[in-house]
Amino acid sequence: MPFMSKSSPSTSTFGGFSPMNDIKLPIRVAQCVGITTAAALAGANLSISFTTVPRLLESPPHLLLKQWSNLFNQGKAFFPVASLISAGSFLFLAYKETDKLKLKSWAAAGALSAGIVPYTFLTMMYTNRKLLGKLDEAQGMVYSDREWDDEASGGSGRKHKSSRSKTERSSKKSSSSRKHSSKEVEEEEDHRSAHELVDRWAVLNLGRGLMLLAASAIGAYTIVR
Repeated sequence: MPFMSKSSPSTSTFGGFSPMNDIKLPIRVAQCVGITTAAALAGANLSISFTTVPRLLESPPHLLLKQWSNLFNQGKAFFPVASLISAGSFLFLAYKETDKLKLKSWAAAGALSAGIVPYTFLTMMYTNRKLLGKLDEAQGMVYSDREWDDEASGGSGRKHKSSRSKTERSSKKSSSSRKHSSKEVEEEEDHRSAHELVDRWAVLNLGRGLMLLAASAIGAYTIVR
């Protein structure tokens, strides 16, 4: 009939969008992997800064540094690789895209995902080194404290009969009290320093989470626009 027009199902559009059957499977997979990975990494990074680190800050300095070290070692082995997977997916979509505006959007999402690696080196490396140095100092202090406790416990079990030994014990007690008082001052300073460094690390880590969140948002918007 003259008022009816034939259209092929493979070329028809609805609301300006091509049907999903026109999109190749590798494109769909890249879209899913890129957006999902970036969103998951963003959630993990933000959760670390908003939830995990505040709980770690309730710990004493030596335990705080040990817990942060475990978190740091696990993260550095996972987050860079996962972010590069997300970036690779976005850049693949940019390579396959013919629309110039969408191409720029995919490229921006890929740059944001991969950007957390140079961001870490440029803004967080100094804090990381300071924290790792504090961890080494704390471990050395714990080891020296154990040696001192062993010496003190071994000396207390002995019986001295001479006045010379009594004088030595009194001098040891006075020196021990001085050491403990100075140790308390050092621990208070270390407490402030360690907690301030970890808190600063959490603030800097927010930047990585926001970059990944922006990458996932740009990717999702590029699909639906």
